[in-house]
Amino acid sequence: MTRRHRHFLDASGLVCPLPVLRARKVLQAMPEGAMLCVTVTDAKSPQDFEAFCNEAGHRLESVTPMTDVIEIVILRGPTPAEEKEIPL
Repeated sequence: MTRRHRHFLDASGLVCPLPVLRARKVLQAMPEGAMLCVTVTDAKSPQDFEAFCNEAGHRLESVTPMTDVIEIVILRGPTPAEEKEIPL
């Protein structure tokens, strides 16, 4: 079994859309299949991250509410293929 790369982002205290924007930036620098654990306090963040992951091709692995924070775990999806130029 291969060991998965793990990255952590503390987005506590930030409100929509900042947690998703910060996570997006971190995810861009991560390899495919790596795991990002995001800690947030904004109650709307789980819905924002679900929509973001569906659109960007990442996998929302888990959303775990805790006492003061919510932990969101994302698996980095494949890098989208560059758009090919259509010949005229």
